[in-house]
Amino acid sequence: MEEIRQQPSGKCPTLSDAEQNMASIVRLSSFPDEVICHILSFLPTKRSVATSILGKRWRLLWAHLPSLHFSVIDFKEEGTQASDIIHMVILRHKAKRMETLTLDYVKCNEYQLETWITTAIERGIPNLYLELDFDTFPRSLFNCKTIVELKLDNNSTPLSALENVSLPSLKKFYVSNLICENDDALHRFLSGCPSLEELNMAVHFGYNYVGCVDISSPTIKTLKLDIGIFFSRYNLEYRIIINSPALRYLKVDGCALEFLTIPITMISLVEGDIFFRNNSFLKLKTNYNSTIVKFLHSLCYVKCLKISVWEFEEFMHRGVAGSSVKFDNLTKLELQVDVKWSLLVKFLEVADNLEVLTASFERNYMEESRRSSEKWPMLSDREQNMASIDRLSSLSDVVVCHILSFLETKLSVATSVLGKRWRFLWAHVPCLHFRGIDFWKE
Repeated sequence: MEEIRQQPSGKCPTLSDAEQNMASIVRLSSFPDEVICHILSFLPTKRSVATSILGKRWRLLWAHLPSLHFSVIDFKEEGTQASDIIHMVILRHKAKRMETLTLDYVKCNEYQLETWITTAIERGIPNLYLELDFDTFPRSLFNCKTIVELKLDNNSTPLSALENVSLPSLKKFYVSNLICENDDALHRFLSGCPSLEELNMAVHFGYNYVGCVDISSPTIKTLKLDIGIFFSRYNLEYRIIINSPALRYLKVDGCALEFLTIPITMISLVEGDIFFRNNSFLKLKTNYNSTIVKFLHSLCYVKCLKISVWEFEEFMHRGVAGSSVKFDNLTKLELQVDVKWSLLVKFLEVADNLEVLTASFERNYMEESRRSSEKWPMLSDREQNMASIDRLSSLSDVVVCHILSFLETKLSVATSVLGKRWRFLWAHVPCLHFRGIDFWKE
């Protein structure tokens, strides 16, 4: 007893790292299998498989995880053996339903890829993300009844090779390099996706392709379309038709207006983000005014709109001035343009309910405005300050107090020197805010 009393109180024997790890494993082992599998699901698949060495009970727990995620980063040390490891893991997977399979730039052969995808389809997979260096995928992939979300991020995906597509459950489709080699390739694909709601694609055409890409779907609500700079480099001619009346969000990046047709007024559209590449309007050959007006009419129900175009002056003169286009629902407008301030008035006149306007101008127009302003008579700083004070003094006390409420309290108190009326206006500001940094000099 005496020896026990002499031990320092409050100190516990320190466990080694190995002992602490074993203690953690013992605590985890007290949980039911369902809880452990849920915890393991937050780890990369390679790490969850590694837990099989912890004991007999752990040997196959990883095999019941609903999701499998493999990335090339996880197999840097294994080199060419990575695909063999993945193959073994997928074949030993025992979950009745596979929720998600992700293959992130892993190297494999066609037989392995077909085996993995077939296994996933047999387990009723809803989410499949493939970022692989493959030009073609197994045909069974495009006849899967359970896939809800599909991502194909690879070098190229030619649609012309796909026949009898049937993806009845597909709601989200992302493809990074879609190759259109004929006019009906995309239309044929979309007709096999009756539940599609979100389409995100970067389109590539064949080098000699001159045709039409028809994005017609009654179900698509979100469309993100990236044309890129490929076509401006080779001066390819193409046509894109967007005929999706249920659209709520539309993003078009890098298209030329002469090649874009929206034959309907999208009354469901909530948000639009349009970026026209350079010379989109200068190349319009026929029906110049009509093309721009029709495009604006198709967007007239939008609530939030972002337009990026470096020929906005032409866009405004031809599309807005003198036309019947009205944006009655538009509340937020963002412009990245090469236009003078005076031209914005024309847009404001057709958007009566606009609440937020954000404008970014190209440098040469800003420089022109600056040079013009240098010719105006300049007031001294004192004259400018007094003019500002005079304008404020014409406002009611309530309005002035509201303006002062946006200042730091120290600054609002400082306005008391401006005159007799200002002496105690700051005292009626409803909020007081003091910071130590405001009083360092004092």
